[in-house]
Amino acid sequence: MKLGGKMVAFAGFWMPVEFSGIVSEHQSVRQAVGLFDVSHMGEIAVRGAGALKWLYWVTTNDLAKLALFQGQYTTILNDRGGVIDDLIIYRRPDDYLLVPNASNKDRVLGWLTSHVRPGVAVEDLSAATGQIAVQGPLAADLVASIGDDSLREIAYFHSGNFTLAGVPCLVSRTGYTGEDGFEIYCEAARTGKIWDSLMAAKPEPRPCGLGARDTLRLEMAYRLHGADMDETTTPLEAGLGWVVKMDKGDFIGKAALRNQMERGVRGLLAIASVRHSTGSCGGCLGGRGQGSQA
Repeated sequence: MKLGGKMVAFAGFWMPVEFSGIVSEHQSVRQAVGLFDVSHMGEIAVRGAGALKWLYWVTTNDLAKLALFQGQYTTILNDRGGVIDDLIIYRRPDDYLLVPNASNKDRVLGWLTSHVRPGVAVEDLSAATGQIAVQGPLAADLVASIGDDSLREIAYFHSGNFTLAGVPCLVSRTGYTGEDGFEIYCEAARTGKIWDSLMAAKPEPRPCGLGARDTLRLEMAYRLHGADMDETTTPLEAGLGWVVKMDKGDFIGKAALRNQMERGVRGLLAIASVRHSTGSCGGCLGGRGQGSQA
């Protein structure tokens, strides 16, 4: 608000739609570096001896492929194959960190807890966790300026524990805007210190709001839950067949998806989805980001 953000209510938070203007913020992310406060996003930890096997059952991608600190884009489905949410899961030493969309966090948490099995613990870390996204071709320069050069070595769709501006953080590199990008997770009460340190660092970032987030994702053909899919839409219909591994073990919604594939999936996004899942698309909708993360 001090920076003049035009604020709206979103997912239980006051969020800025824009600061200096959606177009200028969009261009800053494409050409330099933009700064987003995305502390409204959910963070859910899943741990226990049965965590991997259980997550295999409640998500559609192949978590067994994940190395330590690697991330994976996936979906959680209802019994009818509808998308409850699309999210990223990070494998950490003692747990798996799930990052659902803000507006779906409570729905995802409720679904997980209602399906939890012995040997699995689910913990909502959202209120205790702040998150700042640094996005753009100069993102690595900015993040390294308040940390150290080892941050530049984080591989795409990987993460690690670092100290930024004296604050312990989990830093990931997914670039959800389609540019190089880092997501900084820290204790909620210390998020302001990270933000202020980044705003005072070089290269100078431009604060960005929800408007530029939406246009950046739209430009890269990245899906947005609530706009491109919901619980009445399957990932096949949404063009996300590449995150559905039908050859792995059973998972919630698998039978519904198999039936849909046998009947034939309709729509332009569905065609792209089938091509992704068969390998005949060549990354047609993926760009640098989600589409290239198998």
